Amino acid sequence: QQQRAKAERIAERERRAAEKQRRREEHERNRQRGIERRAAEAREREAREAARRGEKPPLPTIIHKKRRRIEPRGPDPKTGK
Repeated sequence: QQQRAKAERIAERERRAAEKQRRREEHERNRQRGIERRAAEAREREAREAARRGEKPPLPTIIHKKRRRIEPRGPDPKTGK
């Protein structure tokens, strides 16, 4: 009887902890989404204002740089030149 009550208390504590963790993670996801949305809105607003002033739009931020092929140095192993 006592063991079952203790086990139930522990299980309830674990359920509460799991729910708390889930809420914390969801809150963090929503917070990040809000930050990204505000940043995107600020960029759009800045672009509209720049267009109104007749300025060129800023270059987009480069996320992935294009890989450059590096030419092999020295003699070609096939021809020996």
